[in-house]
Amino acid sequence: MSETNVVRHLKLDITLDLARPDLGHPEQPDLWEELRKRPVHRGELRCMGRCFERDPNNPQWVYLRERQGQRQAVHLNPGARANHAGESESDEHKALKERGYKAAISAGLRATVEEHAPHGKRITDLVIEADGHRLGVEYQRSLQAPARIKSRVAIARADGLTPFWATDNPELKIDYRAPFARFNGAQPYEILAGASLRVVSGYDKVAYERCGWKGPRCPVSGGPRCGKIHAYRLAASIELDELQIGAATRVFLPLQEPKKGGGFNHRWLRAEDLERYLDDRNPGSALAVPTLAPADRAAGLACNQRGGLLPPLQGQRAGNQRAGLNWSKHAVGEPQPCRICRKPAFMRDEDGRPCHKVCAESQIGG
Repeated sequence: MSETNVVRHLKLDITLDLARPDLGHPEQPDLWEELRKRPVHRGELRCMGRCFERDPNNPQWVYLRERQGQRQAVHLNPGARANHAGESESDEHKALKERGYKAAISAGLRATVEEHAPHGKRITDLVIEADGHRLGVEYQRSLQAPARIKSRVAIARADGLTPFWATDNPELKIDYRAPFARFNGAQPYEILAGASLRVVSGYDKVAYERCGWKGPRCPVSGGPRCGKIHAYRLAASIELDELQIGAATRVFLPLQEPKKGGGFNHRWLRAEDLERYLDDRNPGSALAVPTLAPADRAAGLACNQRGGLLPPLQGQRAGNQRAGLNWSKHAVGEPQPCRICRKPAFMRDEDGRPCHKVCAESQIGG
């Protein structure tokens, strides 16, 4: 998407309209190709859009490029892009920002549309604030280079934002670069009317199953099935509004997990699921998942010998059961030492003290 459609070529003394196929000069049908061949010099192509309207005495320079068949004028000074916030964006993009803002306000949270960073390097579509935590939502519908995504994520984090990238474009390669939510798109009027925007990728639930449930290797050690119960991530679905508000209030937290071959997997999980998942993937944790009883282990080994996957665990033996607590409405905060095991905990107990849910359940179970 072009940052401005009107450009003045000072050397040729002509005005270019990128919204028109002939650039506004039908007498020169090959003008675009000729301009693309010319070397770019600062002081040659001037933005005549919002930059000129806001400060005609301070010229902002651009260069021309073509991406995926679209002609674009790009500012040499990234800070000048702030002058064009809201310009040339799609109706769907505008509707998503409006809907996200209204959802945040309805939830009693503070929200800002098109937040401009003082340093001029960042314009975030929507910033939602809750108890000092700031979620930076980007509704990215067009394709963008991975390096640019990485740069924008780094800038947002440096500014104290938790990045949240939402897209309805299946071609946007965002999965391994930022906490994201890929959702089913809708028409602008449907978005504003409250139509379902179902997240189909980027949010996982955690299931607790016997080792080997999803493959022949132990997910923790990488060796043979160990017979223990492990936490497995499973793709789940949720409404975009719910995930955004939950991420702002830290009901949902981002998981950044190294993947084979480099890079990271990014997923949103409920805070208590994230704690259990990270605990399970840390073999040295004091909160190790209990080992199955000998009879269950023998049954599992017999199943292994037949070459099949182990069936889902339906329940532990009575001796291994823990008391179940419902902490779905408990507060979440920055990691602090758990009151029981002293390891970092996101969750807070009924008295507001840092505590792992699994620790509290173990304590009750005696």
